Amino acid sequence: MLYNVDFELTGILCVLIIYIALSLYYSKQTEVNRKFSLLVLSVLSTEILDVATAFTISYGESIPPAINTALNTIYFASAFSTGYAFLRYTESYVYQAKQKTRNIQCNRIVFFIFLVFLFLNIFVGFFFSFNENGEYIHGDLYLLVYAVPLYYICYALGVMLRHRRMFKTKQMVSGICTLLWLRWGRLCRCCFSPIFC
Repeated sequence: MLYNVDFELTGILCVLIIYIALSLYYSKQTEVNRKFSLLVLSVLSTEILDVATAFTISYGESIPPAINTALNTIYFASAFSTGYAFLRYTESYVYQAKQKTRNIQCNRIVFFIFLVFLFLNIFVGFFFSFNENGEYIHGDLYLLVYAVPLYYICYALGVMLRHRRMFKTKQMVSGICTLLWLRWGRLCRCCFSPIFC
């Protein structure tokens, strides 16, 4: 099966333009700007890896399963990191740099635990694997690769809503709409049409 990556390629171009504009016009001296730059870079790397994995999965019979597994593991780590980067960006508005809350520590622990499970997936395949013919196989816990980043996004949206006076209206609207569309759309697509994930 060949994947259609037209939207992803357009997304890469748009995010690249945003990243270049950030680099040229905004100082990285503030914590908020650094966190936002990291978020945009994370989105860019995730989109690039999404396109790369679409091609490697499509031609799985020609690509060694180990390479496909490694590339998809990096892709899911990048996608997961995007959710976490959004949370860190949101927290940078609300909390001072030195302030550490119990929630920040818990979210950091969840981040590292998920990365460990993603690494273990290489050997166990509970999220995904590739058979000897290069076919992509969803594991029993496949939806967690989308549910955990979604947790971070929902948590970040909760932080935004609780501290909405600290955010501009356009930040609230654009952040909520964009991230909900991206994550909920992907999760719904996987739930209702698992063959296309």
